Amino acid sequence: MRDSARKYLSAGILAAAGMLFSAETMAGQDAPPSGGRNNLGDVVFAVSCSAEARAHFDRGIALLYSFGYTPARSAFEKAVLSDPGCAMAFWGIAMTHLHQLWLPPTGQALEAGGAAAERAAELGAPTARERDYIAAIGAFYAEHESVDHDTRMGRYSEAMEGVRERNPGDPEARIFYALSLIAIAPADDTTFALQQEAAALLEPLVAEMPNHPGVTHYIIHANDSPKLAAHGLEAARRYAAIAPASPHARHMPSHIFTRLGMWDETIAANLSVMELARGAHAAEYLVNAYLQQGRDEAAWLLVEEAEGWSDRYELALIPARYALERGEWEEATRLEVIRISYDRPAEGVIRFARALGAARSRNPVLAREELAALAKIRDAYARKGLAVAEWAAAEVEILRLAASAWAALAEGHEGEALRVAAAASALEERTEDLSNTAGRILPARELEGELLLEVGRPADALSAFQSALDRNPNRARSLYGAARAADLSGDAAAARRFYAQLAALMEKADTERPELLAARAYLARGE
Repeated sequence: MRDSARKYLSAGILAAAGMLFSAETMAGQDAPPSGGRNNLGDVVFAVSCSAEARAHFDRGIALLYSFGYTPARSAFEKAVLSDPGCAMAFWGIAMTHLHQLWLPPTGQALEAGGAAAERAAELGAPTARERDYIAAIGAFYAEHESVDHDTRMGRYSEAMEGVRERNPGDPEARIFYALSLIAIAPADDTTFALQQEAAALLEPLVAEMPNHPGVTHYIIHANDSPKLAAHGLEAARRYAAIAPASPHARHMPSHIFTRLGMWDETIAANLSVMELARGAHAAEYLVNAYLQQGRDEAAWLLVEEAEGWSDRYELALIPARYALERGEWEEATRLEVIRISYDRPAEGVIRFARALGAARSRNPVLAREELAALAKIRDAYARKGLAVAEWAAAEVEILRLAASAWAALAEGHEGEALRVAAAASALEERTEDLSNTAGRILPARELEGELLLEVGRPADALSAFQSALDRNPNRARSLYGAARAADLSGDAAAARRFYAQLAALMEKADTERPELLAARAYLARGE
């Protein structure tokens, strides 16, 4: 029986997935540095399998809750080899191919996940609860050849709601249902109704299950927006200690820290991640945080290291942030165009940086070429129809409008520049940032404030910068812009306050940024 399970895994699921990952491969993914389930949090998820299979399953489910999909799959596969009749182990394999808050599964992942879900159903779990879970994941993979991802995600979420209702004593059903609500939340719903519903389901479980990785992890995701971030701070401060063996658990708190402008905490969290696994995602958060603090040399080391990585959205963001945050406009025009294999607008970010850099270095011809490229990227995403592609199209349009405003100004069209800049800000505030990065490359409202300063409207600029800081606290460029705008508006008290905040923010600066020198000079005049 065990040999037949091994043959099935090799010929079926694992053939579709590629191969069973070795321990060495896992070490570079989400594997813990040493064994022991306690390092992944406390989860009790009852399944009708052998004792040996349950041990592997327990490890897999703990990893799954922290999005450690690759090592979780390996653990569930070991459960299958230990107990070929363990239907829930196949459920676990199917779950590892559905990255609900990341990108939709395609190709081999869909085939592998679908094969595992089918096998789980064929085996027929002995309890109604287990069959409920299996039916729910089956609802996602069913008809995946002809039914779009968003529809199937809706089916899965509805099925998980049923699992929760039929199993009121099972907190795991509530947790997975809450995650599905976050996953299906519309990008254009700035009320965050589904995210708040998910948080309301999860928060009562904290007292009952304080060390459950999924409860704390998904509370963070439910509050991963400027409007709600403060509500996720307690969870952010706890998650890494609950599952220290998970790189994702170490990193995820920095989503909240970044939203709140807590740069020291962001840096500490992602340096901790890099101790386990170096990669573009943590590096991008680090680069952004370092740049806010004026630690340009520290940021540059990561920019150089990232050049050796591949096929990640962050590989566009890292060098673009380095040029744009420092106002190196001509440097931005020389950024290499990056294309990646999935629906994140990497090329759009680079085209935006090149367009903005060209416009602000008075090269409107190059700016218009890059803006035309942005329009094509936007239209290509819009034609795809999926929610993630619609989000990408909206993000590219925000970038195109923001850069277009500066191109219009470079061409002498001040009225058009102001109108388009305001349109970019308005669209940005109607569209949630779903990129799972350290925020938008440059906030549109911040860019609008800088443009208003450029055309001699400091009072309006101050209002724009204050709005930008409300959504993105403790950003260096916004603080500098607000200080300049307040000074030019004759509000010395506000100017001093903003310059003092900027000077404190850049206390650890390893370069002499012009904005830091300006802050020090202004503050020195009052002594």
